[in-house]
Amino acid sequence: MRLLILVFAVVVFGCSNSKNGELIEKSKELHESALDVGQQVSEKIQQISDRAEALEEPQLSAIKDSVEVLLTDWGTWQESIVEVPGHDDHDHHGHDHDHDHGSSPDLTPAMVLEIQQDLQRRAMNLDARAQRILNTLTETK
Repeated sequence: MRLLILVFAVVVFGCSNSKNGELIEKSKELHESALDVGQQVSEKIQQISDRAEALEEPQLSAIKDSVEVLLTDWGTWQESIVEVPGHDDHDHHGHDHDHDHGSSPDLTPAMVLEIQQDLQRRAMNLDARAQRILNTLTETK
């Protein structure tokens, strides 16, 4: 009977670890993807800045609020980056490193995955917004 309980515990624990490992791997992939998109946003913000310097006041005023909100949200996104446990030594693809990546010692693998999904979703939203501003700047030329 004890052997049966021990075998059952090993199987359940092993399956749980396997599932947690899969969640962490998916979290790592999402984290890397979000950082890649974040790098694209950074590059687009630089393009926006470069193009905005050449604008006259009426065109500049038309995008000023959108750019300010984008920059604020971009800073908030950067500050919200949370590392995946065991993945804090990866390459950050040149993104701004003036911030400290938060760790997540008390989070379950499912919670870490949810955070990384949100991080990626928000990065993609920022990228789309930056692209819309670039498109507007291109149209005003």
